[in-house]
Formats: sequence, structure tokens, C-alpha cells
Amino acid sequence: MATTKLALPTITGTNTANVPRDLNALAQAIDEKAGTPDGFALLGPDGKVLNGDGTQAGEVTSEQFKGLEQKVNTHLVDKANPHGVTKTQVGLGNVDNVKQIPLSEKGQPGGVPMLDENGKIIGADGRPIGSNIREYVVSTSKEVKKGNVVVATIEGKIELPSNSDPIPEFVRSYTGGTFKTYNTGIVGIAKLTEDLTIIGHRISSYENAVTKMNMLAVRFNADDTLTDGNFIDNTDMTNPLLINANNYLSLDRLDDNKFVYGAVLNSSGTTSNFEIGVGVVDPETLTITYIHKQTISLVDTNNNLIHVLNIDTNRFFIAYKVTGQYYGRVVTWNGSTLTLGEAHDIRTGTYHMYKKIDTNKIICTIAGGQAHILNISGYTITKGAATIITGVDSQTIHVINKNRVVTGGTGGNEILLLRINPDDSVTLLDKRTDKPNNTIHQVTSNAFMVAGSATTATVYKYDSETEKLIPYKATFPSVTYILTSSWVARGKFISFRFLGSGNPTTNYDIFYSKGDVGRILGIALEDKTSGQLCKVAVGGSIVEGIFTDIKAGLSYVSIDGILTESWIGTSYKIAKGITANEVLVI
Repeated sequence: MATTKLALPTITGTNTANVPRDLNALAQAIDEKAGTPDGFALLGPDGKVLNGDGTQAGEVTSEQFKGLEQKVNTHLVDKANPHGVTKTQVGLGNVDNVKQIPLSEKGQPGGVPMLDENGKIIGADGRPIGSNIREYVVSTSKEVKKGNVVVATIEGKIELPSNSDPIPEFVRSYTGGTFKTYNTGIVGIAKLTEDLTIIGHRISSYENAVTKMNMLAVRFNADDTLTDGNFIDNTDMTNPLLINANNYLSLDRLDDNKFVYGAVLNSSGTTSNFEIGVGVVDPETLTITYIHKQTISLVDTNNNLIHVLNIDTNRFFIAYKVTGQYYGRVVTWNGSTLTLGEAHDIRTGTYHMYKKIDTNKIICTIAGGQAHILNISGYTITKGAATIITGVDSQTIHVINKNRVVTGGTGGNEILLLRINPDDSVTLLDKRTDKPNNTIHQVTSNAFMVAGSATTATVYKYDSETEKLIPYKATFPSVTYILTSSWVARGKFISFRFLGSGNPTTNYDIFYSKGDVGRILGIALEDKTSGQLCKVAVGGSIVEGIFTDIKAGLSYVSIDGILTESWIGTSYKIAKGITANEVLVI
């Protein structure tokens, strides 16, 4: 007989059985079951279970652990479906096979919209779309039509704005300082910032027939007035601030308070020198200090010409003429000195004009009908092949973008639109023969103005779709001058001129937009009359379905309440085209 679980022997028989023998047999049976399969466990002195061989149960050797660790790591990096999971097991058959939109397309055209914290749709710029719709009462005795640009009155009602001319007018004529000179004229302008501009002009003395150059700093103040720097009279022709040059001077921006200039110095005989230098202006006092000047000696019996163009930070290009031949050099500024690169033969010709069109790329036009590209690498200048452009002259060049420029033609009587091709050749795209014989002024990145008389001017706007220059007529108040030099600051076109004779007065005329630009509220979405509530899309809204001929990316202004494509600076735009029938209200 034996026990049922451990199969231990049981005692049978009578009291006369051999008890010691049977007890010993039982003890031996129990001992044999200790630590064996189907037996029972043994405990060590610490109460922990021991294996049959007396070792600690549950312990893993270092070799065993390393093997286990290696198996786990191998499994973690196994991306080849080590468990053999199938599509059916994960239920892919229940999922639509549709391409997912990447996060990079969030808020982008053709991508997915973004939501603000309130769940409203916003554009990529964070502005709400279609949510800025408000209601206003139409002013007494007024009416608005769907699509009209409206202004807010002092009473908080709406009506059409009063402006009626797509071309701004002179609304301020600001008179600057006076100084004595026998003869004067503008020779160059360098805009350093939106508020600070340097003007180079002539000053001469009749008594000793001496002409020199003065640099004038001009500040465009926050209230749209202008403040002059220091004028020097012809009674002070030995002033060290005057540059000893007769006619030929050129200047350009170096940084926010520095400019670089080049000038052909007054000379006699066959030796003619030119000077390059760096000036710094104090934006508060408008005083100018020259921190470096350098003279280059040349032998030339002809009059020199000189051009200076900024290339990039602390690097600029100069071109000058020696006996009918033009040379170009790259000059660097290290903060204290100027370093001139090697002189490179550019072109022959009478008069040249230069303009930077892109980093390290300059276009040159030559009187007589030529244009070519100069490429700059370090101190090296490489000239491209000249392109014959019938009628092109060296009057001026204005840049629209890195491959479109506007220049003058046929002695100043034309305005030409040129394209710079990938191979650096130049193509004539459009020619306007109705241009008056006067200087071309750039009033925005794609609009150019020419004053033809005392009261009229023409503005030519570049149309990127047709590659044409579209003319607009402008009307000025009656004045007795023609525009001379100009610049654009804070979206306003500023013209500089001299008044008087023998005691000139500086005069600045500023173009402003007509009408109620400051009160523009938005675009009406309904036809409503006096006293009725009208829905208006205000800043941040997208208006769609009202307009049909919008040009994407272009700015729009209000002309008599009608949304009109704008040529003026961004300060005046009220909407921007998105698609042919959508505009974003600014």
C-alpha cells in the first residue's frame, strides 16, 4: 500500500509488525521524494526553494542572461513580421484604400485646412477664413452693392469711399533748406533705410568757376515730413565735406547708416583721378562723416564716367571709363579699408548704365542699342555677349525682378521692357513710344512714371500675363517743373528738386493715395440701402463668388468703391487675389 499523492508506503499488519523498520522505510521514501520531479521542494536556510541539486531555485547564470538578452534584442530589431501576422488578422480588409495627406500639406494650397482653438478654419498665415463677417447699418441716403469696398463713418455706419482716381496725386509739397550756389543738380541717390536717404548734388561758385559735390542726408519722419541735413554754400567751397568732383559721382547703400561713393575728381592736363570712399550718417543729427577715402590715378584725355553699385554686404562694383573703354572692378570693405580687385575690360561705348538684378549679376545698357550681363564671382567679372536692342539707351534702368527690367530708349522718347534669359541674352518684350522725353521713375516694383509736362504724367504698369507695359494717365496740381530725382519710402513716392536760382531751395513732393484709405472697412456682401443691415467681410475674410477676373497674387485697392488692381505701394492695398474669383481682405 502507498499514499495516493507522494506514493509513500503505509503500515499494514498487526501490532506485532516491525515498527522501526516500517518507520525507517517511510522516512527513506520521503527523503527520496525531496527535490525530485513529482516530489516536493526543499527550502534552504533562508527559506528559499532549492533545486534538487541543492542550488538556489530561479537563479539565471550570466551566460544564460546574455543569451536571453541577445534573443530579445534580435527580436526588437526584426521588422520583417517575425510572427507572420497577416492582413486578415489585423483587419485591413475593413479599411478603405485611400492615400493619406501628409502633415507638410497642412494649411497649404491643395492641402488640408487648419483649425484654430475654436474649431474655425484658418489659413497658412493663421488668419481666420470666412469667419470675419460682420453687420453694419448703411448710412442715411446711401446705398452699397455686393462687392463694393466700404468705409466706416464716425457713427459706425458704412458707405462708399470718396476716392476717384487710380493714380495718386501730390498732396504735400514740403520745402526744405536753402543754400547759395551758381549751378546745381542731382547726381545720385542712395536709400539706406525707409527713413534715411543720401542725396548727392552739385554746388558751384561763379566767381572762381569751381564745382564740387555735396552729400545731403534726408530723414523721412513718422509724420511724413522730411528733415534736411547740412547744406554747404558756395561761400565755403573749401569745406572738407565737399567732394572735389565736377559732374561725375555715383553712390549706393552699404548698410543702414553707411554709403559708398565713387567720383571723378577735378583735374587738369592728361591725368584724371577718381576717388572711392565710405561715408557714415548720424540718423538723429543727419551729419555725415567720411571714414575712408582712396584715390586711383588714371591717364585719360577724355571725361571719365563712374558708376557704383552695391553687390552685397561689404562688397560693391565700380565701373569707370578710360579713353573710350569701360572697366569694372569689385571692391570690398572690411570696416576700415577698401580693397580693389583687378580691372576687367567691360565694353567700349559712349555712355553706359548699370543695375544689379540678382546676387552677383548686373545688367549693362549702352547708348546706341546694346545690353549685356556681367557675372561676378569673388573679384572676377565675366561679361556676357552683347545683345543688340534697337533703340536702347543708357538713360536709366529699373528692376522689376531678377529677369525683367525697364529702361529708356531712343534718346529718352521710349520706355522698353526687357527680359534676361537663362543664357544671359536679353530680349525686348515691349516698347512704348508714347513716353515723354523725360526720366523714368520707379514708383513700385512693377510701375514706372514719367512726367510729361507741368500737369500730366504717365504711369506704366508691368502686366506679367501679357508681358506688356500698360499706361495710365496721372494728373498733377499745376507746377512749373519736371520730376528730376526720386525714391520710394513706406509706400510713398518722393520727388526731390531744387527751386530758385542762385539761392536754391530744396523741395520734396510726396505722392499719397487719394481718398479714405485709412477708413476702409471691408467688402459688402449684399445689396443694401439706407438704414438696412449689410453683411461686410472684414480683415482676414476670403470673399468668393462675387468677382470673376481677379489675378492671383496681385494687390487691389478701392477706386470709387470698386475693387481695382493696384500699382501703388502695399500700404494702400485692401485685398489680395487668391484665385480668379477669390480675394483675401487685408
